Amino acid sequence: MTIESPTSTLVKKMCKESSPYRHFNIDILDFAHHVWGLDRITGQKILGMDTKLDPRKLHAYRKAQCEQELRTPFIKFAMHLLSEVALKLAVPADAFSDCFCDVADTEEAPDAAVMATACRTQRAANYGTTDLCMAKQILEFNHHEFRDTGSFLSRRQKSKLMRTFISGTNIRPQPSATRRHLAKSDPRFDAGMHSLHPEDAVDLQNRKRPHESSSSSDGGRRAKRARLHQRLHLATLATECLAATSRRWVTGLFIDTCEVTACYFDRHMVACSASFRFDRQPAVLAMVLYAMNTCTKDGAGFDPHLLPRPLDLSAPGGGQHDPASSVSQIIGSVFDFSFTSKSNGIANGDRTKMGHLGGKSFDEMGYGNPGQGRHTTTRNSRDLRGVVGTTTQGFDQKYKDLEVGDGEEEGQPRLNVTLGLDARDAQATQRPSKHSSTCFRIIAFIRQPDNLVSRGTTVFKVRRRLPNNEFSDDFHALKLSWPLATRLSEVDVINHLERVLPESSHDHLPLLVFSKSWSAQQLALPWLGLKLSLSKENHEERVLRVLASRHYSKLWEAGSLENFKQAWLDCVEVCHLAYRTGEVLHRDLSENNLMVLSMPDGTVKGVLNDWDMAMFIRGADQHTPCRYATGTPPFMAMDLLQAAALNLPETEDSLSSPHWFRHDLESLVYILIWAALHYNLATRERVTEVNRLAAENSLLNQVKPGFEGVAKDWIKPLRRLFKKAMLFGDAAEEVGLEGYDPSTYGGQLTFEKFMKAINVTPRTWGIPNFLEYDP
Repeated sequence: MTIESPTSTLVKKMCKESSPYRHFNIDILDFAHHVWGLDRITGQKILGMDTKLDPRKLHAYRKAQCEQELRTPFIKFAMHLLSEVALKLAVPADAFSDCFCDVADTEEAPDAAVMATACRTQRAANYGTTDLCMAKQILEFNHHEFRDTGSFLSRRQKSKLMRTFISGTNIRPQPSATRRHLAKSDPRFDAGMHSLHPEDAVDLQNRKRPHESSSSSDGGRRAKRARLHQRLHLATLATECLAATSRRWVTGLFIDTCEVTACYFDRHMVACSASFRFDRQPAVLAMVLYAMNTCTKDGAGFDPHLLPRPLDLSAPGGGQHDPASSVSQIIGSVFDFSFTSKSNGIANGDRTKMGHLGGKSFDEMGYGNPGQGRHTTTRNSRDLRGVVGTTTQGFDQKYKDLEVGDGEEEGQPRLNVTLGLDARDAQATQRPSKHSSTCFRIIAFIRQPDNLVSRGTTVFKVRRRLPNNEFSDDFHALKLSWPLATRLSEVDVINHLERVLPESSHDHLPLLVFSKSWSAQQLALPWLGLKLSLSKENHEERVLRVLASRHYSKLWEAGSLENFKQAWLDCVEVCHLAYRTGEVLHRDLSENNLMVLSMPDGTVKGVLNDWDMAMFIRGADQHTPCRYATGTPPFMAMDLLQAAALNLPETEDSLSSPHWFRHDLESLVYILIWAALHYNLATRERVTEVNRLAAENSLLNQVKPGFEGVAKDWIKPLRRLFKKAMLFGDAAEEVGLEGYDPSTYGGQLTFEKFMKAINVTPRTWGIPNFLEYDP
């Protein structure tokens, strides 16, 4: 019996996720010009070189016994070719300052390397190790002529998988055991909804979807080897490079003995050049190496706003951005959004002209009327300054005409968002001032993404620069993500909720201090010039969105059981208020999105965070299926999780499930269960290891000390409520009960019954007749 390795599963998963968005056989000169900014005339000169490689050294290279033996001779070939280019172009040989570095690995030698910008005095052939945040380009070596049978993933398997990824051949995964299991039932509601199933577990601080390798039966040894082999793939290296900072794109080479393919990765797509053999066409490799080496930092996809130190705003001109400056340590560096960058290599304007999308460029700074709506006065009443409301006029009427969700058709109305300014500056100038909240020093990572073509959400813990150029003592959360351009901004959702919800609820919503978005055209993403045949099937337009908000404590940091219960209840009630009054579904409830705000008197308030997957609903349209399943698997409603598990390519649209408010209520129950099993409130710690015994034994016997009352008074009655409602729903659907409403299991599961089950009287928020209609 063949056992599929976790590495194989990982690459297949990545193939499935990115397969609709891969583009192939791009002319190598076009690739070098549009991606690396190589001048075409220079490229043609290099391609016309009559250069050769030593045939004896090539023969020895082909006879290498492992990928590790390919790197040293390849780098020697590279240095020889760059020397030939230097002579051809009459430039100093030491002008090429990039050095080749092995990817650091403590267990076994890697078969991957990176090109990183070195000091001018450092020879390019020097070896060393580098952090992926410094990797300018990535190189993956593979040898297709042999097979290491003792390897965890055989060389032939690896070659096949990488060739599949680069060539575009689809891999159609079969339903896994987990999917087959979920298709039948979910153990969370079998035998009384004891707990989360271990197979649904993920690293909840950093991930939205589980890797199947996380449930490997071999435990630590196998997982460790899977992580090591994960580094060996160009695509996974690119994913790690993108996640290491706020990288906008990553490029590299897949070198299969003598066959070379240039690859481009970003949150929109994977683009691969036509492959060539450098033993037969060394001039092509010379051109590629020259383009990669002379590519600037900004041209290599590094975020120009990420700097090793903040700009000196007191300097003439407000400080200058050094395009060659690089960040070697992400912690301690700064994001400075106080300047507008221009990509070196190909000007932004030139790249934008090359675009073929016809998409809408827009700037989320939204220079509108800062006094519009209730938002400005709301913020002032909270004695906090930051985002000024600049939403589109008439939004209160217009939003009801929107269908907001994943996979929207291009051309849907898009709303302006907010201006990250001090309120006084905004009213005076309606433009960002030098001392606006646009600079943030990074203190720590809160979340790093692990997907490639995706939202790629990265969250940093930061300090904000104050008008006196010092950094604040209090913390903020800085989020960078790539949502679909058709999706309503999280800022718009929060602005809307603050306009329509009572002021007493505003502390339960995240406090925003800065936001800005860039379209692909504004970022001058290189693929805009590649003349790709883009369609709805192979391309989804995304935007880069930056959002800074107040930093809140995690739910397990509540400090006491009473504080935890209050924070959880606040989030339950504001979730219902947003749905009942604001007509907004959150759709992504997890333990990381229920936050805690500590008050000066020692009490706490629950804050419902991360509204970027929220959806506006209308009475008749609230049952409209979404194209993508949203949520964090361990906390997703059971029927949504089952639909996602069965969501194979051939049935993708037909099995999409609508999202109802009861799904959010179900997620809140799972969060409560998870907390009871994993939170140590006294030490403000969360146990990261999944409590697997709870799936087999009584939940009441497995909860953490202090949670016994929560399990008895809240979890147990909620379990009965949901189990009864689900059984009723199954029976009603089986017999075709007339008038049955699946959104509430036929009225069996409502907010009123949810609160009654835990013996809590819901607040009315000062709204007359608020609870007379309970959706």
